[in-house]
Amino acid sequence: MFALIILYWDNKAKKLHTFDGRETAPSKARIDLFLEYGQPAKWINAVVGGKSIGVPGVLKALDMAHKEFDTLAWSELLTDSISLSKNGFTVSHRLASLLEGKIHPGLNQFRTSSIYF
Repeated sequence: MFALIILYWDNKAKKLHTFDGRETAPSKARIDLFLEYGQPAKWINAVVGGKSIGVPGVLKALDMAHKEFDTLAWSELLTDSISLSKNGFTVSHRLASLLEGKIHPGLNQFRTSSIYF
């Protein structure tokens, strides 16, 4: 899981501001979601697939921090990200190895993602 907590120290006011971007469970998630026949599900069945999805909070946290403290437009802040998404980037050897499963089981072990390898 990816969790984002933004900490911003306002030196003028001598105050720390926090913005919580942690994911939350979907509103329809039930208490027995990770049980199989009344017992805790096997790790692979609980973690891999749609059951383990969380509703991202990162964008909301970034939006709150931006509204409160930022002076630049989003388009200015995201110029580099937009360029990378359009033009691509060089994948590091480590990332390539992780994706290929050379370091530990990677995305290639799952049928739906293995078609990309």
